[in-house]
Amino acid sequence: MTAVANQTASELGQNASSVLNNAGDKVGSALGELKQNMSEVGTELGQNMSEVGTEILNKTEEAAKKVGTGAADVLSNISGEIKEGINGK
Repeated sequence: MTAVANQTASELGQNASSVLNNAGDKVGSALGELKQNMSEVGTELGQNMSEVGTEILNKTEEAAKKVGTGAADVLSNISGEIKEGINGK
């Protein structure tokens, strides 16, 4: 090779190395951003699931109270009717 060809080959190698290094840096940066975004999504999802779970428990408690109250009313009515029947009213 001539001196010019050697220099051109050397410059091509340096340029290729620079391009690859820049591409690697960009990929690394993009992966870092993706990791951060996924972490934020995971955190938000966890918070949302916690809120949903709490809401479900609250609704279940409300329903259980209503069922309990309804059952108590029914038992009270039955008990009252039995007393009336025993007392002959």
